[in-house]
Amino acid sequence: MPVVYSAGHPAEAHLCRQYLEAHGIEARVDGEILWQARGDLPPNESTNPTVLVSDENIERARALVVEFESSHAAGRELDSWSCSQCAEDNPSSFDVCWNCGATAAPQNQEDVS
Repeated sequence: MPVVYSAGHPAEAHLCRQYLEAHGIEARVDGEILWQARGDLPPNESTNPTVLVSDENIERARALVVEFESSHAAGRELDSWSCSQCAEDNPSSFDVCWNCGATAAPQNQEDVS
C-alpha cells in the first residue's frame, strides 16, 4: 500500500484517514508506535505516522489529501467551538468535546425565552 500522507501527529493521520474514508477510500494509519518512540529516535519522515491506501485508489486519494491539507490548514484555528462545560476549544468537525465529552451546543439556535 502506498503512502499518501505523512502526518506530524497520530491524530492528524487519523483525521486524514477519516477524510479519505468519508469519500469512499479505505485507508490505514501506520507508524504510530514509531512516533511514540520519537524521544529515542531522530525525528524524520520515517518516524512520522503515515496514511496508506490501495494502489487502485492512489490518484484519487492524492487529490483528496490536497483538499484535506487545504481545509485542515485553513480551518485549524478559524472553525472551532468552545465547550460550555470546560471551555476547551474544539474543531468544528467535533460534535463532542474532546476534553470532557460534553455535546456541542447547536449553532445558530434562537433564544426561545
